[in-house]
Amino acid sequence: MAGDLHPHVRDPNLINLRKAARAVLLAPTVFVFFQHVLGNPAAASFAFFSSFVALVFADFGGPMKPRALAYAATILIGDAVIVIASLLSGTVAWAALAMFAIMFLVSFAAIYGGYASAFVAPVALAYSFAVFISPSAAAIGDRLLGWSAGGAVALIGAVVLWPVDRRVLLRELLAGIIAHLSDALARLGAGDRAQATGALQQASEALAGLRDRMATPLRPAGVASRNLGLLHLAGNVGHAADLTAELVTTGLDADDQPLLAEVTSALDRSRAVLRGEAAPESLLAGMDPLDHARHVRRQRVDACAINQCRVAAARTSASMVAIADREADAVDVMRRSFPLLALSHIVLWLQANAAAAMGAGSGIRPVASAPELSASTDAPATIMARVRKIALDELDPGGVIFRNSVRAALAMALGIVLAKLLPIAHGFWITLGVLLVLRSSAASTSSTALRAVAGTSAGFIVAAVALLTLAHSPAALWVLFPIVVFFAAYTPGAISFAVGQVSFTVMVVVLFTLIDPLGMTTDLARLETVTVGAVTAAAVALILWPRGARAALADAVAAVYRASADGMLAAFGGSDADRREARQRLVAANRRADFAFAAAIGEHGERIDARAWIVLSRAPAIARTLLDELVPPLHDAPPAPCRAAADAVAQRVGAAARELSELAARMTSAGASHAPGAVGGDASVELRRCLSGCVALGERQVDQALIIIAWNDWVARLDRAIHTAAPALEVVAAGSAPGAWLRWSQYPPARRMGVEGSQV
Repeated sequence: MAGDLHPHVRDPNLINLRKAARAVLLAPTVFVFFQHVLGNPAAASFAFFSSFVALVFADFGGPMKPRALAYAATILIGDAVIVIASLLSGTVAWAALAMFAIMFLVSFAAIYGGYASAFVAPVALAYSFAVFISPSAAAIGDRLLGWSAGGAVALIGAVVLWPVDRRVLLRELLAGIIAHLSDALARLGAGDRAQATGALQQASEALAGLRDRMATPLRPAGVASRNLGLLHLAGNVGHAADLTAELVTTGLDADDQPLLAEVTSALDRSRAVLRGEAAPESLLAGMDPLDHARHVRRQRVDACAINQCRVAAARTSASMVAIADREADAVDVMRRSFPLLALSHIVLWLQANAAAAMGAGSGIRPVASAPELSASTDAPATIMARVRKIALDELDPGGVIFRNSVRAALAMALGIVLAKLLPIAHGFWITLGVLLVLRSSAASTSSTALRAVAGTSAGFIVAAVALLTLAHSPAALWVLFPIVVFFAAYTPGAISFAVGQVSFTVMVVVLFTLIDPLGMTTDLARLETVTVGAVTAAAVALILWPRGARAALADAVAAVYRASADGMLAAFGGSDADRREARQRLVAANRRADFAFAAAIGEHGERIDARAWIVLSRAPAIARTLLDELVPPLHDAPPAPCRAAADAVAQRVGAAARELSELAARMTSAGASHAPGAVGGDASVELRRCLSGCVALGERQVDQALIIIAWNDWVARLDRAIHTAAPALEVVAAGSAPGAWLRWSQYPPARRMGVEGSQV
């Protein structure tokens, strides 16, 4: 709670100020229209909360059309929920069961990312508000009129008034990183390694910010090809940065310049498209020149290697040491070419990702050096297939989203039961209290509950003073009303949850005093009912998976490493079906781990930094890249001269897979420490013999030798990634240990009130 005792304003891009400005202009206006112009208090209250919740708690971002559709969906879903709640308002059991089902569905929909999680607050509040009002007190038609009108006003205001597209901000961040990488490569090509290092450092700093952002619930996700393209783009930018760093370290050969120029141009095109300075189609048109430059460079590598190997083979009278040196030179030529060739392949992917993120994914087509590229589509059949696949993958009792959905549904249903059975007025605020304080662990829920009650108590004092001072001046209350609406919308996100509770309490008291002059009774009821709701949420959190996301985090990371181990084996020597299945398992495991990490870094307990996921994801990212056939698998038996080399590399792949599996096992064994070993011995001798022996067999056999050498280098990269990840794995294991959730850290969870700040 230390952060709440010393609040400070934090409002990047003025997002909270924009939300508050829209709310203060629109929510009071629609309330006044229904309350005084139409004389319909029931519709007025529904209209106010519909507009306020949509503008503040949901605040859908994105382009205009999807944003408008999301607000329209909020209206329609809210209307349906209001009808159900109104019909069940006279019951207890059925009202609670319906709340459980609705809350589980909207919470579980977070597996699809995008706008899905933002529907939680509007839907839950619409149901809660309607289920405690009997149809005789407010006609269903009035409720629907108010909710629909308030939602429509919110839709118009959100689209017209100071819209913010968070994906535009993310695309701008990605464009900045790509620009730094392009600058680093251009300076490296000009021979200025010092300036290239500086540009690369700027890219690394921006990439750290990107990765922190990608570790939060604000990361782009969903079933739409735009979101998938943006998500994959962020991952491939990281690969490009790693390979650029390797190029800056090792330097270039003279033959690298043409391909380097094409890579730099491709990065420049990607940057321009992401910033809206060029059409996405320019990326698609630019793939062929890059593909051609890759092919030319690859031919030169082959020719150079073959010529050197031929010289070595022809020098029969020379000493064996001299021959070995020449063979080593040939292997070195190939190895030095791999970073740029790999980077050019990644940049082909990056261009396709950028095109998909900008809506041109349907025009993507394979090129000779990247046959795995395919068009992305949002056809209904494709979308439904993605929806089904994700749902089946995430219906896992051990998953964070599943657990949070069950916990939220049960807590809200229990809140309905208590509000119906206890002799408490304004039972709606019990469920509101549950919704506002429920987090993914008991520690975080309890902390938020304490802050909710503290904020409500402080709000009680402020509201009491305001009402006593302005009790005989209704006009003064009307002047105060938009002011408290502004603070209720602004402070939760910009300052802190507790300050937001103070502001929200004052706003609610003023609102209901204007509807029906209850004065202090409303204030006391708010304090009483929110306390009951907070205690309810804390009790449910203590009963159901009290360790929250931390309990699932170690298991989720372990699953990623196990899937990576299987993926490495499938990528090197498995069938096409094996690779597809391994890729699907790794993607699903990564998604579950992302959810777990996003929730865990917002919980109290042993500190887990978002940057740990950056380090942990490197080894799985390499496995995923190889599954995507950045380096082709060995489809056929290796040439005779390369059997020993292929066996040596296979042993290294197997050793890497065992190491990944061992790390996964250690992650789930109470945080036991493990020092990773090497993934096999040096295969340089076998690789030299492989290349030397393939020269006389033809170009295809030389290509097979190149593939084996490339696999050896990528396994070495994986080895380095495994060693780098070991300390971060220990941090996650410690943070996921059985008692870690009880050790409250000084870093509180996310302070924003509403869907973005709560993991309900």
